[in-house]
Amino acid sequence: MKLKDEIKYYQEYCQEQAKTLSLLCQLEAPDSRKAKDLAEQIEHYKKMEDLLMFCAETNQGHGEVLYTARILLEPRSKKNNQVIKYRKNENGTRTPFISQGDLYKQYEKDCAFFLRRPKQGVITEKVNVRYIFYRSNYKVVDISNCIAAADDILVKYKVIKDDCFKYIAGHDGTRLMIDKENPRTEVYIERW
Repeated sequence: MKLKDEIKYYQEYCQEQAKTLSLLCQLEAPDSRKAKDLAEQIEHYKKMEDLLMFCAETNQGHGEVLYTARILLEPRSKKNNQVIKYRKNENGTRTPFISQGDLYKQYEKDCAFFLRRPKQGVITEKVNVRYIFYRSNYKVVDISNCIAAADDILVKYKVIKDDCFKYIAGHDGTRLMIDKENPRTEVYIERW
């Protein structure tokens, strides 16, 4: 699916969601908590639609799309899932070290199901990697940590050769948004 088609698809999806939520909101008492929650969700979908319209108008993206993927899991960051572990030394003492937590390790394993190898083989040219992270809640998370985790996963599953600047020239267009029903990460790798 081309980028224009995907943008159009998500614009239509946002419009449908906003319409449905508007109808539900009309059934609720105007001052109720549920009506306020529905109004917030409607506003969210309208903002998403505006952002998608902006992307379509500016033709955001650097060049040909080389690879796309959807990881249908709640995005995780590496730094929020670290734990302190201990390793035994030769003299019997223990030395602490920082390791990834079980939640992140499981997330990394589960991502393999959603990532396929690129048709042209491992990507070894300079690219722009654009992520759209959809989280299910408003918990504070640093987008740069989500990017670092996603980059490492792409390297681990041999989508991209390495996550250094020689291969990943930028993350232009990366966003972090909320979708309570469908948390996911969308990956677009475009020729630089």
